[in-house]
Amino acid sequence: MQRPHLPKTWNTTYQCSACRLSAPVLFTDPAAYNENDPVGGRDKWAQQAALAEAQQKLEKQGRVAMTIARCPACGHRDEQAVKRTYLRAALPLLGAAPMLFLLGVIVLGQVLPGPAHLKRPVLLSALLTGLASIVIVWRGQRRLLKEAQSSLRFSLAATPSPTPTVTADASK
Repeated sequence: MQRPHLPKTWNTTYQCSACRLSAPVLFTDPAAYNENDPVGGRDKWAQQAALAEAQQKLEKQGRVAMTIARCPACGHRDEQAVKRTYLRAALPLLGAAPMLFLLGVIVLGQVLPGPAHLKRPVLLSALLTGLASIVIVWRGQRRLLKEAQSSLRFSLAATPSPTPTVTADASK
């Protein structure tokens, strides 16, 4: 029995809420590798369930990418979806920010000369953690937007280019 492969692409229709553009689009999973990954499972029912789950996950990623990406006709983008990408980009800060703060307090407490209290190292560490958090969120959000835009391939109908008209020069 040959195992099915995990889906990497999803064909659907893009609908722009601003200009009412309706165009076919191909979503390609940005996390998919070039080789075909077989679906796990020992029997065909487990493989079918895993394949259906992988397809649902791919469709969910495609829907998110379509809300984040710019419309190819008018350039509109859903601002609420863009704000949600900031939250998704800030998720790594749950683990990184406390670690950066404590490490900064320890290092700055040893490096900075001064009295035995920790007022200056704590303030500097909080400032450095805040700056690092801004950079992490900004770069993560930009990466998510770029990844969403590059994973979509729009199939827009080719509009016929206007044919140039040749006019005779009457001055001769």
